[in-house]
Amino acid sequence: PVASKAVLALNMWMYANHLLYNGNDICQKMTEADNPSQFDVAGGGLDEFIALWIGSGQTHGSSDGFGLYALTEQADRLFAVETDDSGFIPVEGELSESSVNKQLKLLYQEGAGIFSLPDVCTSSNPDSAKKLWSVSNR
Repeated sequence: PVASKAVLALNMWMYANHLLYNGNDICQKMTEADNPSQFDVAGGGLDEFIALWIGSGQTHGSSDGFGLYALTEQADRLFAVETDDSGFIPVEGELSESSVNKQLKLLYQEGAGIFSLPDVCTSSNPDSAKKLWSVSNR
């Protein structure tokens, strides 16, 4: 079961990253194209990435789930320093969230903010592809 879970996690991670970098590539092509309407950047892979990362029915800070978010929470709990009797880091009234999941959600919001600009991925805003690349690489 451990090997199959590892294969699944790595494949999901590779596909999720492919979506991000494909979105970056399309954005760059749109900024350079004579006819940018031939490309559809949609959400630049960000929405698909976060959907694969979090999954369906995920509870904040919970390791119960089927996405990479839940696996990250499980791994975070393995390296927790101070835990209560149930093995969780005690936080007042709520489950704590791993720093990796917090950072990924913040990066998603940063990328979504870039896509909310009216001239994103156009020749009038050629730096938008670089900004998306920066978010994807962090």
